Amino acid sequence: MASPCVACHEPLVFPNEDGVEVPDDLQLTCVASTLKCPSCGQHVATSSSQVGVGSSSSSSAVAAAPESHQILTRYINESGLQEGYDVYSDIAEEAYYSTYPQFLRARPFLAMCSEGHVEGIIELCQEADKEEEEGQDDADEDDEMEDDEPSVPAVRSAALLRYQDPLNQMATGLHVAIANDQITVAYLLLYLASQLPVDQFPPELLQFAAQIGRPEQAILENVDIRSLQTAEGETAEVLALRKGDMWAEMAQRGLFSV
Repeated sequence: MASPCVACHEPLVFPNEDGVEVPDDLQLTCVASTLKCPSCGQHVATSSSQVGVGSSSSSSAVAAAPESHQILTRYINESGLQEGYDVYSDIAEEAYYSTYPQFLRARPFLAMCSEGHVEGIIELCQEADKEEEEGQDDADEDDEMEDDEPSVPAVRSAALLRYQDPLNQMATGLHVAIANDQITVAYLLLYLASQLPVDQFPPELLQFAAQIGRPEQAILENVDIRSLQTAEGETAEVLALRKGDMWAEMAQRGLFSV
């Protein structure tokens, strides 16, 4: 018999590929739906000093809590038992994007910056602009119609390219690319979101980028990605110099200077 959820009282199972119910049971010190137990109301997150989270809000508390917090759990699924599994980062991420669904596209965007998926980044940006345009058209058509469900505001590619991740010290995609040695992604972000002169880009990138064009107007109207800082005040240039090797060379050539 599967354990019931303390919040909704449903069995903690899900059907696998064969339609057989398997356990999906996450046992916390006190079961959590956010940072508070839905049964007793106690905070479940602890830091290294064992101090509980002080905010009583739900998703906002999760997103704002420091990264040093942990929620250690006992997790049982089809793969077996995991003792001491820290579920805090998973809860924080889901709570943040639940509160700010307009930034959901930022999650795959940052992952692609980390993994070097250049084509995927371009597709995301194109989808973002298309969705924003279609959303504006729908808003104009339905201006006088009532809508029970509020629409999620679309985020254009200009904002996506300059997105700063509150779950990762306000790092931009450029910070992520540098941290993960993704030089092509770094050049692409500089091409699309900075005022770096065209003659500073490698010919192979310019040849590739010619297919999409440079958003000159958006570059003039928005902040240069190179000026954005992490929560610790680190620009892409500072990170590149600290990283060393090819990144330090690029920084010394002024590619990350505003």
